[in-house]
Amino acid sequence: MEKNKLRDLWEVKNRPLLLDGAIGSLLQNKGAIGLPSYLWTSGIVLTNRESIREIHLQYLQAGADIITTNTFRLGNTNSTLDTKLIQQIISTEMTILNELKPDFTFLIAGSNGPAEDCYQKVRKISHSQLMEKHKRVIDTLWESGVDFVLNETLSHFDEILFTSQYCFENNIEYVPSIYLDGTGRLLSGEPITEILEEILKYQPAAISVNCISLSTFSKIYESLTNFESPFGFYLNCGLSDINSSVISDVLSPQTYSDFVKYYLQYNPVFVGSCCGSTPEHTKKMRILIDELY
Repeated sequence: MEKNKLRDLWEVKNRPLLLDGAIGSLLQNKGAIGLPSYLWTSGIVLTNRESIREIHLQYLQAGADIITTNTFRLGNTNSTLDTKLIQQIISTEMTILNELKPDFTFLIAGSNGPAEDCYQKVRKISHSQLMEKHKRVIDTLWESGVDFVLNETLSHFDEILFTSQYCFENNIEYVPSIYLDGTGRLLSGEPITEILEEILKYQPAAISVNCISLSTFSKIYESLTNFESPFGFYLNCGLSDINSSVISDVLSPQTYSDFVKYYLQYNPVFVGSCCGSTPEHTKKMRILIDELY
């Protein structure tokens, strides 16, 4: 890659960067209402702009170095791909984040989620539909000015490879972030070591895992750290069933921070938190990192 803003900032800071936490589950718990359900909370920026701005601001005030766009379900193929809507949502997100730039220093990660539900084992769409979804969202995010594209919570081998190859061939800085089941395998069946070997061919800015449980991460972290590539992680802070619409039994900010502390010895590029987390989780990790570095 010609550019690598993520690694450059990591080297300047000389410490792990702090990724923000959950947006969708936070909005869901607040009862925020957006556009049709297939977008989950991605459309809320058009119906309740201030709620999105407030969450981004809270994460920045908590010490986040990286803010993720609230575009996770954008382009989900349960609906007809609407280019104009995709552009409108991303444009509004970027306007909000650029308004916050004068007061904070941070990178913008453009969230690009899976073409279908992230916990779905059996694909219902064609490969051509999958490719079209990702091309449209990735291109729009990159053209909008994000610092890197975060292809997150991907759990199928072909989808991870396609998004990685597409970003590489189009000189788009990106981070693939993988979702694994409790055994450390993709939902398509492959072990993490197999997919990591393939991803590295496409020169990601870093490799990440997200939305997995703390116990799953404890099983697979050595596979992640053994590869000669920068890595990051942001784990699920809710302990409810993945098929449940309610996130319950959320790990406290202190409990999550205590868990993260051990893995900082492996020098990750970034750490963050996923479903169920709040700006308080980010604040607690900010305190931890500042104390250690």
